[in-house]
Amino acid sequence: MSKDLTKNKSWCPIPWVTYSINSLGHYRLCVQANSYKPRNDRWKRNVNMGKFTRGTLWESNDPNKEDNKPLNCLTTNLNDLRNNDFLKEVREYMLRGKRHPVCKRCNEEDDNSVLSRRMSHRDLHEEDGFTIDDAFKYTKKNGTIPDTSKVPILAADIRLGNLCNQKCRMCYPGESSTWYQEWYDTFQYRHIIYEGMRSKKLPKFTGPGNTKLTIGLDKNKKAAITQYQVLDNEDTANANVIINKRSDPYVWTDSKLLFEKLSEHSPDIKGIHMSGGEPLMITQHYEFLQGYVDDGQAKDIILNYNTNLSNIPERALELWKHFQKVELRTSIDAAGPLNEYIRHPSNWDIVLRNLRLLTEAKRSGEINLSLETITTVQVYNVFYLTELVTELKSHKDIELDDMILHMLHDPRYFNITSLPKNVKDIVAEKISKIGKKTGYWQKQGQGVINHMYRADTTDALDQFFVESRIMDKYRKQRIENVIPELYDMIKQFDPLHYAGDTILKATEKLDNAYIVNVYEKDVKDVNELQYTHIQILSEKTGGTKIPIEEIKLPAWKNFIKILKGK
Repeated sequence: MSKDLTKNKSWCPIPWVTYSINSLGHYRLCVQANSYKPRNDRWKRNVNMGKFTRGTLWESNDPNKEDNKPLNCLTTNLNDLRNNDFLKEVREYMLRGKRHPVCKRCNEEDDNSVLSRRMSHRDLHEEDGFTIDDAFKYTKKNGTIPDTSKVPILAADIRLGNLCNQKCRMCYPGESSTWYQEWYDTFQYRHIIYEGMRSKKLPKFTGPGNTKLTIGLDKNKKAAITQYQVLDNEDTANANVIINKRSDPYVWTDSKLLFEKLSEHSPDIKGIHMSGGEPLMITQHYEFLQGYVDDGQAKDIILNYNTNLSNIPERALELWKHFQKVELRTSIDAAGPLNEYIRHPSNWDIVLRNLRLLTEAKRSGEINLSLETITTVQVYNVFYLTELVTELKSHKDIELDDMILHMLHDPRYFNITSLPKNVKDIVAEKISKIGKKTGYWQKQGQGVINHMYRADTTDALDQFFVESRIMDKYRKQRIENVIPELYDMIKQFDPLHYAGDTILKATEKLDNAYIVNVYEKDVKDVNELQYTHIQILSEKTGGTKIPIEEIKLPAWKNFIKILKGK
């Protein structure tokens, strides 16, 4: 076993000194954890893959246990959590210097010189007094911590449900309640389009991630999630099921008892990170903070938020005065209209207004406040990062402590690895100049470049455009109007762009065709272009009736009608 951090690339303090709760109220290893399939000879393909998805902690680590359940924060004591089988497994890997597959995201970011959660938490908890030497000292070889009092909980990462007032393009209903209605309303489009494009062998529609979302309707026909389930890649054909029963599993934060229990079992806590949804909309969390104020712990605790900056409640400002420090990571993905496009219905004027408000609070000294931006780097904004820095620096009444880049990994079609090589080269050149030009992101910028080149996933760009066009139609937006420079470089992958040329060519062929066979049962008139496969048997000028050419097309007419909104 290696205690040398230069040799041990896998060690992270998170499985020892933190707890994490996902938006469903389930305990998990870490917000960055990846899905993985355990290597188990007894593994059955019909076993629920969700048991080992995104680091969720389950009652048993046995993938074949039929009645296995995730550990819910409403029913599971924090003390009972500490030696969960999965946590022990991950610790055992780390102490041996072996990378666990659930840590894939941090592994990739470390390899590409992107600041990973693993590395940031190493520094954070070393300041709190917990090091790799302590991990070896208080942990058995199998990952068990015999005396958990020697390894106190120092930090919490809580996703406070999915209540949110924005529906960011890279998000989905599991992390934003505002997505419910759009997800329900647009499922029909996705079904038609992806079925029509099946001949191009596009991925089956699964939504962002491998999810099954059961969407029900209330009496006013408003959509709400009734069930959420993580699926194996092979089981996503029926991605959405519509039923008429409303019960939202994301409202677990309504329990006051829960927050009392969490604070009771983490008396040594130093840092609490909260996100959502939009955490500042979750009113119950203010009672949680009030508890720390009332018992005198607040002065020793650092709060950390991810917020979309849409609203800064007065109650938040009052409570924050009592805490050692408040670190606000404001989610800003671009400047002006592009931010409004990505983080719909964000308002740029409101974003700037709240940045000024927080700057004033910081300068007043009443709150020990750190103000940062965190930008999720994705296809939409990677070409426009310079513009974001320039815009924010132009406002002298806004004072930022730092600007952070966060790499988007999923959904795959928004990942910048999907850009074609020639476009990557242009983007890389532009990013490489940001540090010298603005003073920001020198090291982070190189990490973005490294990540961008680490894989070639251009096969996902068709799906990128389909998803973008569906959202455009619903939100009355157009991608080419918002990112014209980037769109011009990748428009050849836009089905709406190349479909026009394809249909034109097909029509010309049909004009000269003598006999046309149409392979689609419901097609009565070839002029309707409702076919997926046509075969030209001969030209009018010829006398033979033999196949001379095949033209394979998706159901382009339906496709274009949907995306153009006609």
